[in-house]
Amino acid sequence: MIIMAYTDGGFNKKSGAWAYMFSYGLVNIEESGSKIETTAQEMEIVAIVKCLSVIPFIKGITTIYSDSLYAVNSFNKWMLKWIENDWKKSDGKKVVHRLLFKEALERINKLKDAEMVVRFIHVSGHSGIAGNEYVDSLVKEELVKEEMKANY
Repeated sequence: MIIMAYTDGGFNKKSGAWAYMFSYGLVNIEESGSKIETTAQEMEIVAIVKCLSVIPFIKGITTIYSDSLYAVNSFNKWMLKWIENDWKKSDGKKVVHRLLFKEALERINKLKDAEMVVRFIHVSGHSGIAGNEYVDSLVKEELVKEEMKANY
């Protein structure tokens, strides 16, 4: 089974939002949400964690596309070093979103046990990639909802 997933996160003033979507077979899955007092980076990682939490345990390849270099590099380049260094960065400071990364890694390992390979690919934001544009629109909708709540 091949799964192509798109994730996104964003931030606007005091609140953030996240979204993901993917399809496999005839099944389409998407979800979005928001949080106050957060960061765009945290929302990018939350989107990935939420997406991973619903990827089915089936043999195949899941590719997660994100416009966040921070998120993609975290999984593709930095995570193994962080683990080796007890979740500390090269400057000795703790990885800020380590609990989210640990949760993601736990799910990735469970998917791996089911012979599901998970890959992360960076895509340019706002470049016409349909899946990325769609999750970006979900994030924007969530941010508008949060802003409306704040104004009432």
